[in-house]
Amino acid sequence: MGRLPQGYLGISHETRGGDILAVLKVLHSPEVTLGPELYSRFAGVNPEDWYPIENFLEMLEKLDGKLGSYGLRQVGWKIFSTFHAAKARELFTTARGLLNGLDHMYHQANRGTKIGGWKLSQFEPGLAVVEKSTPHHCGMELGILEEAMRTINVRADVSHLACFRTGAPLCRFQVTTRAVDERWG
Repeated sequence: MGRLPQGYLGISHETRGGDILAVLKVLHSPEVTLGPELYSRFAGVNPEDWYPIENFLEMLEKLDGKLGSYGLRQVGWKIFSTFHAAKARELFTTARGLLNGLDHMYHQANRGTKIGGWKLSQFEPGLAVVEKSTPHHCGMELGILEEAMRTINVRADVSHLACFRTGAPLCRFQVTTRAVDERWG
């Protein structure tokens, strides 16, 4: 897998097939973009079954090489809107609640031992910092955070402050907004 975030061992790490299918749904020509061999391995994935994380990470690396960070952000938007948005709207009315709930949502779609997670490390009016120690590509995670904020009607800018792929111990994202009312929390 290459470089991994601090604390991540990934023992028996698996992800739901729905995340893999979200990648296929974002792509206009998944067989062309992923290549016939990689595409054929994932075409019959069941959204509720569990698959080794290496399969998903291989897809994300391929997408990063072909489409770049923006393509990965689209994957994140699709994953959150398809698999987490309805539950997030039901459970969270504030950005603080949602950002604190990211770790729980991650562990609903991923299982294993020492598979990393999410932590809200700073929260103040108009500014939040979230840390993640998962092996998932940061472009996708950026898209997940953006879609999560849209889901609860908080207009926010999300930026990537640090990345384990470039030597940081883990990834850090900053969420900023002008919405410092009850929606922020």
